[in-house]
Amino acid sequence: MPRHLKIIGMDGIGDCIYQRPFVRMQAKRFEVSLRTAWPELYDDLPIKFIASHTPLRTQRKNVERQSFTRWTRNQPSARTIQIRYGAADLAVRGIVESLALQYPRVSDAYIMDLPDFGPCPITHRKPIALLRPTTLRREWLNPARNPLPEYIQKSVVILQSRGYMVVSVADVDYKDEWFDGPEPTGVDVKFHRGELGISSLMALVQHSAVIVGGVGWIVPAAVAAGKPLFVIFGGRGKHNGPDKIFDPRMDTRKVGWAMPDNFCMCSEAEHGCDKTISDFAGVFEHWLGCLDLASRAGDGLLSS
Repeated sequence: MPRHLKIIGMDGIGDCIYQRPFVRMQAKRFEVSLRTAWPELYDDLPIKFIASHTPLRTQRKNVERQSFTRWTRNQPSARTIQIRYGAADLAVRGIVESLALQYPRVSDAYIMDLPDFGPCPITHRKPIALLRPTTLRREWLNPARNPLPEYIQKSVVILQSRGYMVVSVADVDYKDEWFDGPEPTGVDVKFHRGELGISSLMALVQHSAVIVGGVGWIVPAAVAAGKPLFVIFGGRGKHNGPDKIFDPRMDTRKVGWAMPDNFCMCSEAEHGCDKTISDFAGVFEHWLGCLDLASRAGDGLLSS
């Protein structure tokens, strides 16, 4: 059996969280070197890091934040694997299964978690509702996936009416990334210009009482942190439906969602999907009510 395993990992924050359990499995059997833009997401694992040379804006910024001592040189290895999945994979299976098929040794239980990222980056007295507004990125233009921005705005009002402090996070520069529709208004705290580094962002996830937004990195982050998550679905269901972003191995007992009345099962990134959710407020209010009841009961468990 080769002693070293070099993993050329995924570059997205969400994909890195999805693949973390598989990297942990490999580290029990190999001396692992992982090429990544987000070493912070694996800091508690006994592995070495190789800097990603990705041109993607947000990822590149995080690589440049690191000390040179963070990175190791390429390790001589009898085996190198490159982890990727795409439209063809998601047409027939979900994200987790698509990743599992690419690793050489997958036998342990798939357990999602995160390192401890420490104190909350903001001072708060109310429970935090972490909000992820809809944005578009020039590098990966995918408007069909996003929910209607009006539901994000309605979420702000509903959450505040229930006593939450709404904290909205994005990394918008109006050149390479911009809001898909109006910027959410009336939030209590906003970090819309990428002010939070990955460690502060994940600390905020770990200290949030609830996390709300469309399909994206918040999905694996919330599940890994064990936080209540409410997903507002948009379109492009062939690649972004519940069966793609969730897996039976994931603990989804704290997950709820609102689905469009006519959920579009297309696979086109720029398709004009019908994203109308006729009773969004009612669905979201009901889920929050169940969350309150579960919290008072002491189990915090919900069904989606």
